[in-house]
Amino acid sequence: MTKIFGKIGTVETSELPAKPEILAQGEWGEMTIRQIFSLVDVEIREYQITARRDQVLRFQFEHENRISLSYFLRPISTVESGQEQEYLYQQNRLYVSYRPSGTEVKLNVKRDTVYQSVHILLDKNVLHEQLPHLPEIQQFIDDVRADKRTMLFERGREITSTMKEIILRICEEPDVSTVRHYFRLKSNVYQLFALLLSSSAAEGAARIRQYNWKASDIQKLQKIKAFLGQNAEHFYTIEQLSKEYAINVYKLKKGFKDLFGMGVFEYTAVVRMETALELIKNTELSLKEIAFQVGYSAPSSFTVAFKRHFGRSPRSFKSSS
Repeated sequence: MTKIFGKIGTVETSELPAKPEILAQGEWGEMTIRQIFSLVDVEIREYQITARRDQVLRFQFEHENRISLSYFLRPISTVESGQEQEYLYQQNRLYVSYRPSGTEVKLNVKRDTVYQSVHILLDKNVLHEQLPHLPEIQQFIDDVRADKRTMLFERGREITSTMKEIILRICEEPDVSTVRHYFRLKSNVYQLFALLLSSSAAEGAARIRQYNWKASDIQKLQKIKAFLGQNAEHFYTIEQLSKEYAINVYKLKKGFKDLFGMGVFEYTAVVRMETALELIKNTELSLKEIAFQVGYSAPSSFTVAFKRHFGRSPRSFKSSS
């Protein structure tokens, strides 16, 4: 059940309609939710929010405790319980996340904008199945079992043409009342999940074979990468990271580059620039505010770094967004 409240009142979505139906409406805009499929272990929902003015909408997930595969047709920024900064969900990427019951989500929506997304909800017991052995997948499993809010891939995974075809089949299934359609839809859902996991496992396994790193070292490097991705606006020395994660400096520097294709500081810079570009394109923040938010104390230094990375000034993106 999801409670939608705040400016749009309270709507309980424990019994969603089979056909699209406006569940909430007002001066702020309207929300339409379609329940495509619903059983104990799999549920598929399509959301559409039409905003008539810039505002923040608040949701609360109750009794959710399910793994969500989410696909957004338009970028949208959110802040969830326990998070201090906004997170931008981009279009054409697939996100795998888990939210404990009671998680509150704030959506930042823009005037005259339609936001549409598809969410496939899986029972978390699907993790008891045999999954590829990869540190970031294992960390996700551990977090889910500990009932912690978590995301499998920090920036989602780009959707392949095959994945997109499966999502379209799932959303357009004409009739799930028959046994044949029921099993076909469930097969598509699990095929999508399998493609997502296997692509990551294949990439990780190839890197492990190539450089022959120990599993314990790889796990530490994965944790360091995740930490830097979430805290790129801060500066950490190699020595600080080495001490914090109990890995020697050589292994940290060489292992990070071997496994992820770039050095620690290069990776941090890339995350900063990608975050800055997302903020430029999808928020009303000034360039000065964006520079400070991604960790630059001097806007001029930010501009130089941005132009070096993208070949264009941040202002040129601002004017075209």
